[in-house]
Amino acid sequence: MKSSNELQVLKSGNEVEGLKSHIHGTLHSRMSPSSIVQVMESVLLSQNQLKAVRDIGFGSMEFLKVTQLPLRLGLWLVQHFNAKTCSLNIPDSDPFRITEDHVHEVLGLPIGGIEIDKNNFSRNKKVIQQWKKQFQSNSLSIKIGELKEFLKEHKSAGAMLKRNFVVLCVSTLMDGKQNMNINSDILTFLSDVDKIKDLNWSKYILDSLVKGKLLWEERPTRSFPGSLLFLMLLYVDQFVLEEVRAAREIPILKGWTTAMLSTREKLELFKGRLGNIRAKKLDAGSSSMTQPKMEKFIPSEVETQVVANKLIILTKLREKYTLGIITSEVNTIQSVKEISQKKKKQSKVSVADKEENAEKEKPEEEKVQGRKSKRLKKAEC
Repeated sequence: MKSSNELQVLKSGNEVEGLKSHIHGTLHSRMSPSSIVQVMESVLLSQNQLKAVRDIGFGSMEFLKVTQLPLRLGLWLVQHFNAKTCSLNIPDSDPFRITEDHVHEVLGLPIGGIEIDKNNFSRNKKVIQQWKKQFQSNSLSIKIGELKEFLKEHKSAGAMLKRNFVVLCVSTLMDGKQNMNINSDILTFLSDVDKIKDLNWSKYILDSLVKGKLLWEERPTRSFPGSLLFLMLLYVDQFVLEEVRAAREIPILKGWTTAMLSTREKLELFKGRLGNIRAKKLDAGSSSMTQPKMEKFIPSEVETQVVANKLIILTKLREKYTLGIITSEVNTIQSVKEISQKKKKQSKVSVADKEENAEKEKPEEEKVQGRKSKRLKKAEC
């Protein structure tokens, strides 16, 4: 019989909160930022762990507030990402070429000088064995949910914490798998934890995005393994809708929440902009982001949800208003007919009244003469 701890591990692995396969249309995504948000809530309670995360250059994750991604918008962005030119090709806008600098400014992860390339690294078997021993299965086939729970429960701030945190980030934000397992391939590059901050994570994310799109094009029913979070935050920062926008800070992820992204998707759908977005024109050759025009009022998460609710109400009111106009026009036509009929009746009555009044108003002599004429006619007959 399994112990309660063993059952908890199984539950964590198989019923992963916030990491179920999200499906809309033909887009599948098994990568969710919720695991990082949950782990960071635990890390923030320990100064030693927070320092360890910052030391490897991943401190920006403490500002991540997005737990779910709106996949209707996500599907549209993936379709309009050109892997060959590494650009977003938004309708009615110039192609927006994406660079490593964009990744760094959006996610705040290191853009170091060491490329994450297997040709530059050799797999350290000792480190791999140590890493596997952390888990009951003593295996590299660890579920994302299991690694998340492990990080939340263990309060150490050593080298293994740094490796575990990076593995979780890679598996949920950068380069995912087709199942719910972690991406253990990244362990090859994590033998020396002091060099993690010197690795070019921005290039790694961009390369993974390109690779993911090419694989997805071959079979769109597969899960999209690239960084949908990066692609979406880049888009909402660079292609602005005035109704919902974030206070622009670096990294860009600081300003956006789950509710704001969801509201952005609803606004795009409400305006009929998904599939035909008219964005501001951008320099395709520019490698740095332009500062969007900022408003004095920046909507909070609650306020953006209010906007979404108002849009729903507005849609219903528009339908009622249209129906009301039609009903009003019908009633107006009926009223005109009724008035016309009343006027005809009144006209007939007024003619009869006039004749009667005219008779009454004749002088008395004319009346007497008229009566005599009538008697004479009768006598002649």
